[in-house]
Amino acid sequence: MNKIVKITVVAVSVLALGFAVFYSVFLEKPKGDVEVRLTLQDHKFDRDEIKIPAGKPFVIVFTNNDAMPEEAEFMSLRVEKMVAPHSEARLQMRALRPGRYELIGEYHPDTAKMIFIAE
Repeated sequence: MNKIVKITVVAVSVLALGFAVFYSVFLEKPKGDVEVRLTLQDHKFDRDEIKIPAGKPFVIVFTNNDAMPEEAEFMSLRVEKMVAPHSEARLQMRALRPGRYELIGEYHPDTAKMIFIAE
């Protein structure tokens, strides 16, 4: 009987840990205070620049209205996010130091580009 109890405790612990990891990775809402919404249409972002508060984490919500995927990338930060066609994607960003950060669409860098200004 003691062996069955131990196996049950281990099984329940493994399941609880698995659920906690699944929740934190797939279900938990990002913790950024600031949410920035960007729309990609005709291989261009809907604005040329946006100001964000420096020193605070934020979330970028990308909406891709194009029929092709796009990979949004901050090359200087080494951060990228693939956005499927006709879909929405969220990207949790760390707090940035004051400065200017270029965001490009890797597949259309001549047209899909904008600047984030952290101040």
